[in-house]
Order: sequence, then structure tokens, then C-alpha cells
Amino acid sequence: MPLWKDTTTYSRSNPNAPASQWSYENGPLLITVLNGHRHYPGKWMVVCRAVGIDQVVMKWPIETTPEEAQAGALRVVRKRLNDLTNLLPAL
Repeated sequence: MPLWKDTTTYSRSNPNAPASQWSYENGPLLITVLNGHRHYPGKWMVVCRAVGIDQVVMKWPIETTPEEAQAGALRVVRKRLNDLTNLLPAL
């Protein structure tokens, strides 16, 4: 499993808040998974701008663990990469 880092932005008023955002970076690929976005409370989101995924709200239950969400984010990005690859003409 790739190494995910806690990239939660903690407020000064609540520095002990639980983690809510994790990112995986490898070269130009940056995948972020987050839960409880201020515009989407109680929802999981995936972002990977390198493949055109920009704040996609997932249908995963909020009880989904961070590890499950991270694995799900990798599946979403792999599917997008596969879909993009299939658009290329055969050699």
C-alpha cells in the first residue's frame, strides 16, 4: 500500500481535531482523499487533478475508514487512467 500522509489543515482553535485529509504523492501524481469537507459534511471526496478528478464526492458511508477510502481513491484514479488510455488509438 502506498504511503499516505496526513495533510489535514488544523485550525489554531482546534489543533487536536481528528485527521480528515490524506494525500499520496508520486511524481506529478497527487491523490487526496478527505472526509467532512466544509461544503460536503459527512461525505468522502477524492481529488487528483493530474487525471481530471476535482473534488468528486463519493458515495462511501462516512463510517468508511481512512484506509478503505485511500484504497477506494486508488481504484478511482486507476479507472480514470484506464479510461484515458482507452481513448488512445492503437499503435
